[in-house]
Amino acid sequence: MRLLTVILLIMSSPVLVFAGQIRCHRPYTMVLDGTSNVFGVRQVEHMELEKVRKRGGINGRWKVTAWTIRYPPNRMNYNFSMRGRSFSFSRKYQGSYTQVEEVDLGQGMSMKMRITIKDGEVISEMIQSNFYLDVVNNRIGLKKTNLWIGRIDGNRVTLQFFQPRKLQKRGYAFKSPIASTLLKGHVYLRSRREGRIEIISPAGDDRDVVFDRNNPALAVIKAEARVSPGDLQGAVKWRFDRIQGSQIRVEPLPGNRANIYIKNLPPYNNQFGNHTLRVFFSSSDGQCKGRDTLRVRLFYPAFARNNPGSTESSSLPNWFYYWRQTPAARPGGQRIVLEYGDRNRC
Repeated sequence: MRLLTVILLIMSSPVLVFAGQIRCHRPYTMVLDGTSNVFGVRQVEHMELEKVRKRGGINGRWKVTAWTIRYPPNRMNYNFSMRGRSFSFSRKYQGSYTQVEEVDLGQGMSMKMRITIKDGEVISEMIQSNFYLDVVNNRIGLKKTNLWIGRIDGNRVTLQFFQPRKLQKRGYAFKSPIASTLLKGHVYLRSRREGRIEIISPAGDDRDVVFDRNNPALAVIKAEARVSPGDLQGAVKWRFDRIQGSQIRVEPLPGNRANIYIKNLPPYNNQFGNHTLRVFFSSSDGQCKGRDTLRVRLFYPAFARNNPGSTESSSLPNWFYYWRQTPAARPGGQRIVLEYGDRNRC
C-alpha cells in the first residue's frame, strides 16, 4: 500500500512534561503540527526535524527524525488492500494488523513506516529515516530539485509537502486531489535552561473552598503560580474540573494569577469534595512547556437554602437537600452509620 493511501495523523507530545517541571526542546530542532481532512476525516499530523551539523544558523541540512499519523477509518467509505488483504473503511475494522513498509522518496532518500490498524484506527509512524530537507535563506525544500515547500520567519515554521500549483507549473498533472497537511511550528536553535512551575495559592486551609450563601451560590478560588527561574518568559493558563450543573469562569490576572469563579451549587452531592486545579506554562518562543496540579476540596454551606431545589415559596436547607440523595435517606436507612464532621459545611 502506498503511503499516500493511508495518510495522516500524529498524536504524540514533542516534550515529555512531568508535574511541576518545565521541559524544553533540544537546540537545532523543528517541531511541527497540523490538521486537515482526508476523505472527509479530520487528521492531525506531527513532525520533528533535527539539523545535521549543530552550529551556526538555520541554513543547512535537516533530518526528519519523527513523523507519526493517525486517523479513524470507521467514519470513511473507502477500501484498500495490504499484501493481498482487504480492508473496508465503510465499517469499523475490529481486528488488528501491523505492517512495516519501506517508502522510496526519490533523490536517494527513503524511510520505513510502521502502519498499524487496531480497533478501527489507522496509525502510521516513521521508525527509520533517511529523509533530509535543505534550509536555504529561510526556505525549506530540496536544493537538487529547486522545489521549496516551506518557510521560516523568525522562529516560526510553515511546511506543506504537496502543493499542486507548484507541481503543475512543472508539468505534473493530477486526476484527483491528494491530501496534504499544512504543518506549522517553531525552530529552536539555542539551548534553554529548564525550570519549574508550582501552584503556590491556594495553600493550607484555603484549599477547602466553600460556596457562599447567596442565590445563585458562588465559590471563588484565588490561584497563583510561581515560575522559576524568574527570567523564563512566558504565559500561564488555568483550568479547573468540570462540575455538572455549575458554571466555571477563569479570570486571568497579572503575575501568573487567576480567579476561578464557580457559579451555582450542583444538583448532585457527588460533585462536591476533591477537584483538581491545573496550570499550564508555555514560554514565549514555544520552546519550553510545563504544568502543575493541585487538589482542592469543594463544599456547600450546610444551613443555607441556596440549593437547586430552592424556590421563592419553599426551600430546604442544603444539608437536607443533599442528604436525601444518600443511602441513609432511603428505606432501611436507619441501619446506616453516619459520621458527622464540621457542622457549618458539608
